[in-house]
Amino acid sequence: MALGQLYHQSCFVCNKCHQPFPDGAFYQHENQLLCETDFNELAFEKCAKCTKPIDGECFNALDKKFHPNCFRCQRCDMALKGGFLRFDEKPYCRTCHDIVVKEEQEILANSCYRCKKRIDGPPFLYRGNKYHAFHFNCTTCKLELGPDCKEHEGKLYCPEDYARAIAPACFACKKLIFGQVIQSMGKAFHADHFVCAKCESRFSDGIFYEHLGQALCELHFREATGTRCARCKCVIQGDVVEAAGKQWCANHFVCAGCDKSLAGDSYGDWDGRAICAGCFTKLPTKVRKRLNDHRIHVEKRYKAKNGNKTSGSKMNLNGPNGKSSGSKVNLSGGAGGSRGNLNGSRAQLGGSRPGLHGQ
Repeated sequence: MALGQLYHQSCFVCNKCHQPFPDGAFYQHENQLLCETDFNELAFEKCAKCTKPIDGECFNALDKKFHPNCFRCQRCDMALKGGFLRFDEKPYCRTCHDIVVKEEQEILANSCYRCKKRIDGPPFLYRGNKYHAFHFNCTTCKLELGPDCKEHEGKLYCPEDYARAIAPACFACKKLIFGQVIQSMGKAFHADHFVCAKCESRFSDGIFYEHLGQALCELHFREATGTRCARCKCVIQGDVVEAAGKQWCANHFVCAGCDKSLAGDSYGDWDGRAICAGCFTKLPTKVRKRLNDHRIHVEKRYKAKNGNKTSGSKMNLNGPNGKSSGSKVNLSGGAGGSRGNLNGSRAQLGGSRPGLHGQ
């Protein structure tokens, strides 16, 4: 008989493990008959560390119960009877707590943003976070990326496909440019393909002239813009002399009367022809007067437009009798052999840098 009940001998067993009671000893708990082992498990709290029943002093921490001697520092195993610090839901003494916090900070500083695992070697930085590169695939070839992958316009590429993604296309051959690139006129060229649009020769000293969107050498630029010598009618090569409203080869700028070179000398304008002072004095008086009247008229218009500044140098030309005829001609000054106005831009090539345009 137990708990006021009668049992068969074979039915008198522990209500939990259904085993006979050793030596007939049993325990009563919540109207159940239990062996000593099951009674201890049900009647007493279990220690969160050793899982054994706590039948004496109990230590409550981390929302769990412990034997006082089982509640220890997670790192150094020192009993924490005098207090503890919590980190990652584990108890630590103060010294160990500071150490594990520092270690965790170091791990987080070099851990993958996606998988949270430590990154060995250089991390892959993407949108401000660190990753293992193998979490991504190349936009073009779809292969798994390595630490040397690159980002372009928000997309990720392996090194080979990145080079293709950023490479400009040559304006001449339409192929991608790898290596040295010439940037000019808002276009990109292979170094070997940036040539004169007419003769396809490379530019001497890197100087070219732009005309109607094309790069030209000096010869073909002058040919295209009509820079021809007033005497020989050929395209001017080399220095240009501008005088008498025309352009000349430097060695062809001579007096229309005696073929004397006017380079560095004063000259007069005789109906669009340049003449030296000596030949001017040989002209008929009426012709010299007409030229002088024209000069005065031009000079007045120039002064009216520009103030009292003179339009050029003046020279007294004597008549046949050695007396001053009173006529003056407007002289355009000496021919200095300077490069003339080419009505276009010229540029200096700078290797892979853009051309710098100037006059």
